[in-house]
Amino acid sequence: MCDEGSLVKRLEKCLNEKDDLLDELNEWTECLTELATIEDAFGINAESGLQGKTILDVGTDCIKSLYIALKHKPRKIVGISDALPNRASDIEQQSRLFSATKIRFYDCNFFDETTLEKILTREKIGKGEFNIVIVSKVLHHLRFGDQCVVHERDEKHKCDGSEKDCIYRFETEDIFEKLLEYGKRVVVYEAFWPHETDDDKVRGRGGYFTVREWESIFDQIPSKFRGELISPKRCSIDKIEKMAEELRKVDIVCFYLEKKPS
Repeated sequence: MCDEGSLVKRLEKCLNEKDDLLDELNEWTECLTELATIEDAFGINAESGLQGKTILDVGTDCIKSLYIALKHKPRKIVGISDALPNRASDIEQQSRLFSATKIRFYDCNFFDETTLEKILTREKIGKGEFNIVIVSKVLHHLRFGDQCVVHERDEKHKCDGSEKDCIYRFETEDIFEKLLEYGKRVVVYEAFWPHETDDDKVRGRGGYFTVREWESIFDQIPSKFRGELISPKRCSIDKIEKMAEELRKVDIVCFYLEKKPS
C-alpha cells in the first residue's frame, strides 16, 4: 500500500514526464513549420526533388534532417553540431528502416576544420561538393574572434575574463565564404529575437542579431554573393529595401546565398 508521500512523488514524476513529452512534441512540430519556409530556398526540381543531392546540416537539430530525407529524398545528409541532441543516434539508426537517404550525425564544431575534414573523408564527400549547406537557427553562433560588440548596445558593458556577457562581432563575408567552401548553396533560417537572451551562447559565440546587425549583413552580402531573400518577403538579395521595417513585422529571416560567377 502506497503512503501519501510516495503518491505525491509519483504524481510529480508523471507530470514532469508529461511536460518533457510536450516539449519534445512542440519541437518536432516547430521543425516541420520551419521546414515549410526553408525548403522554398532549396531550388527543388519539380520532377526529381533532391534525389542524388547531398546536404550538410550545420548545427543540426536532427529533426529537420529526417523530415527532409522523408519528403525530398536526397542521397545523403551529414549533420554536425558541438551540442548533438540525444535523439541523434536513434534517428540515424532507425531512419535506415524507412528512408533510402543516408543520414549521418557527428559531434563536431563547424570551426573545427580538422575534425570536419575527417568526417568528409569518412563520408566520401569532397570539400565543396555538398549541394546545400543548411544553417538553421545557428547563424548567430557563428561569431568568432575576440572583438566584443556589446558596448555598441550598452555603454556600461565591461568585458571580463569569462566573456559571459560578451558577444563577438559577426564577420559577414568571412563566415559566408567559409560556409560556401563546403557547398554550392547556403540556406539560412534564423530566428529574429533581438531582445531575448540566447541561453545557448558560449562565451562570445552567440547572442541574437539586432536590426542594425541584419542591416549590416544585407548591406555587405551583394558585393560577394548572389541569392534570394525568402522571408520576410521574397526578393533578390541585392534588391532589399527598408529591411528594418520588414524585420519589425516578423520573427524569422530566411535566405539563400551562392558564390557570384567569376
